[in-house]
Amino acid sequence: MENNWYKLDNAAKIYPAIRQSDWAPIFREDILLKEEVRPDVLQAALKLTYKRFPTFSVHMTRGLFWYYFEAIDSIPEARAEDRYPVRPFSEDKDKGYLFRVLYYGRRISLEVFHSISDGYGVSVFLKTLVYNYLSLLKSRELVDNPLELDKYGILYHKDIPTLEEMEDSFQVYAFEEEPLKLHENQAYEIKGSSIRKESLRIIHILLSVEELKGLAKEYDCTITEFLAALYTYSIFNSRIYRRADKRPVKISVPVNLRKHFPSKTLRNFSAYINVEVFPKEGDGKPDFKEICKAARDQLRSGIDRRTLRDKFSGNVHAEKNLVLRIAPLFIKNLVLKSIYNVVGERFMTSTLSNIGSIVLPKEMETLIERFDFVLGSPKKNSINCAVISHKDTISISFTSVISENSIFKEFVDFLVTHGLKVDLETNY
Repeated sequence: MENNWYKLDNAAKIYPAIRQSDWAPIFREDILLKEEVRPDVLQAALKLTYKRFPTFSVHMTRGLFWYYFEAIDSIPEARAEDRYPVRPFSEDKDKGYLFRVLYYGRRISLEVFHSISDGYGVSVFLKTLVYNYLSLLKSRELVDNPLELDKYGILYHKDIPTLEEMEDSFQVYAFEEEPLKLHENQAYEIKGSSIRKESLRIIHILLSVEELKGLAKEYDCTITEFLAALYTYSIFNSRIYRRADKRPVKISVPVNLRKHFPSKTLRNFSAYINVEVFPKEGDGKPDFKEICKAARDQLRSGIDRRTLRDKFSGNVHAEKNLVLRIAPLFIKNLVLKSIYNVVGERFMTSTLSNIGSIVLPKEMETLIERFDFVLGSPKKNSINCAVISHKDTISISFTSVISENSIFKEFVDFLVTHGLKVDLETNY
């Protein structure tokens, strides 16, 4: 099945309008192997992998009314990592592609412009790439029956891409009628001293999944609920929190909609739930148990299927508006950019995105140490958080464009005080 061009999915349309020469909505997933990466084998694996993902193997083209994706004939190149992570894409280095594969030591990284896919799709690509890499390295298919790969979210490179993998699931599952209007309060904004442009501070917090799960259970929370609560608590208790600011701290938690709708798309298909906590009178610090209850209640009620459909149906209806549809692209860009500048990140303090647990075939498990998930810097806000786990290691990665680190210190101190063993890795 071949297609030379694709429409951007509903969630993807905002990103070309808001990107800048020195900033773009990019994120990455890393896999740390137990042996040094072989660049020649990685390139061969990428050559096997990229054609299995036609919606990744594209460049963006300006049309009269919308941007669209057009297929690229050239083979992408795996490159040695030599700069800060999640930098904007370069026409020269990236050859028009909106994803890149990087390697450094034992690490393989996949960086993607958000218009291409979300965390789920990127995870499927990286797992498939590494499966092909390890199979080539061992000179045999690691899994005898290719049908077994599907249950691990790995695509067999000889299979033909399906229409389901390429669909815009927002259009498929949106309400036909006008959705409910969902009210949002303006959020507290983290401010600090900006670091040098084109750089990004990253801290990986590594924990035992079982230890963290046990601590979360003490507060009647899942791991995601607990981490959203702890992040909120750490902001309220940090040295840079401005107690005179009475706006709520709001942590935006993306939700993989494939868990709630029967979609197999590899494109964007996520919504979000905001965990919102208001400051208390006096010192402004809510009790941790109160924050846990707020996170638990809001995240559990937010995954109601009707509520999730309302969230993305409004955007689908706006896209179908006749006036917007017939407006030329430069007008759409001005409108979308203005809306994002006015609304954009005003309704969230930060993002906490949890891809969840990565489970692999046992033939791969012994060759892999861990995964990391990294969000690029927000456009206006200061800090993001991304979470991923593999076997008994959970990696919590904060990215920041400010020099202050008191939020991370509060976060780690809480975990250590409650008896958890914490390993830290950072690029600063």
